[in-house]
Amino acid sequence: DIGLLDELLWLRDIELHFTKSKWSQYQILSSIGKLSVHLPKTQLATSNTFFDFIHKFKQVMLKPCLGQHGIGIAQVSWKKGDIFEVHNEREILSFSSRREIIDYLQFQYFLRTSYLVQQRVSLPTIDDCLFDTRVMVQREDNNEEWEITAKVAKVAAQNYIVSNVAKSILPLEEALKKSSIRKEELLPL
Repeated sequence: DIGLLDELLWLRDIELHFTKSKWSQYQILSSIGKLSVHLPKTQLATSNTFFDFIHKFKQVMLKPCLGQHGIGIAQVSWKKGDIFEVHNEREILSFSSRREIIDYLQFQYFLRTSYLVQQRVSLPTIDDCLFDTRVMVQREDNNEEWEITAKVAKVAAQNYIVSNVAKSILPLEEALKKSSIRKEELLPL
């Protein structure tokens, strides 16, 4: 990626991404027509892709390509003018220019490891805490069919942007009853 920002040239090398990389997984899933329409827009993070996404979506997520457990994930919001907020874990930082935000993102994220920039998906809440759902599938051996063995909701701790720091794990049916989702929006389980 090559770009120009405030009269400075940015240059970034291409890197290989292994099968466990979120970027590789996104490439596989986005090639499946039935799934691709449900995926948030995602790209490798550079200063150019970040600004493209933040202008289009106003809020984006930054995720390490090889991260786990929600470590290193940040939400960036474009407030107005050149005001940006970065929310990671419980910390929220404000920046008052494009130069400030890109310098911070380059130093804290982009130069340390490969990152994705992703359209932020609104998550439902339970008692003002975000939650997401997890479906566990298992099989006895390679010759058998996959079976759904659990459906749960992970409820994020107060003021967290990811559910990896969970305050509770609930059966999916119970979570849906307690959630901010209106009953008419629910599909049958």
